[in-house]
Amino acid sequence: MRLNINNYYEIQKFLFYTNHYFYNKYNKSSLNLKKYVGGGSLKNINFTYKNELYKFHNTEENVYALFSEDENDCIILVIDSGVATINAINADNSLKCTNTIITNQGSFLLDLVLALISLIKDKFKLSKVELTAPTGCSYIYCDNSKIKLANLSFLQYNNTWYGRKGFVPSNPNKLKNYYHNINILSKLKVKKLDIIKIFHNIDNIPKYDKIKDKIMKYYKQYSNELLITWFHFISKKYLKNNCDFFEIFIDNIFNELKLYSMHMETFAKYL
Repeated sequence: MRLNINNYYEIQKFLFYTNHYFYNKYNKSSLNLKKYVGGGSLKNINFTYKNELYKFHNTEENVYALFSEDENDCIILVIDSGVATINAINADNSLKCTNTIITNQGSFLLDLVLALISLIKDKFKLSKVELTAPTGCSYIYCDNSKIKLANLSFLQYNNTWYGRKGFVPSNPNKLKNYYHNINILSKLKVKKLDIIKIFHNIDNIPKYDKIKDKIMKYYKQYSNELLITWFHFISKKYLKNNCDFFEIFIDNIFNELKLYSMHMETFAKYL
């Protein structure tokens, strides 16, 4: 099933990572590749994780997929030239990817596939794991807004979600920017953020007045705390019902603090 074209895996990654329409239209069942399972020399991997058996279907050369009960992709893993690339992790809790009731499917599935990679790394002579979220999985979508998950995570935890799992940017320049962000946010106090300037940069829309007042209250209360402590609190408390505001707010904080966005970057973990 592998197409006989140059740079096949690079093209595959580009389409899934950068084209939201393509990803949403064609990600179901690895382009319906499940029907090809079992033919030729393809070999599935049966893997037990936390007392549950998971079957990774060898859907085409070097590609292994875990499917939900309704045949949507849960995980797509590509193994090629000593690199394991996690092409997709489906964080949609409505899909039944496991027999276990879990509240954070994305985190569970990432831990699962990393455990599998650890088990098979010697067999496939793996030296690195790469991971990039497809466009549609890189945002929180709410109302008519979309919030970049990597930037939100940095302001909440001083790291991306991938970074908290041991991944770092694979590009050396992006890696330098990544540690630049960590260095700034590890020490920055709330009072050093020019909140008045940031509010001034946000459109003067009356519906934002209330959320600005609430944030200002905790800005004063947390003034001597680390910025990530304050932002974690206010985002957990207010983001869900104020997505459009936080979309603009986060971008303005990044600009004001001269932080680098890690949105859509390829991350790697060395084995």
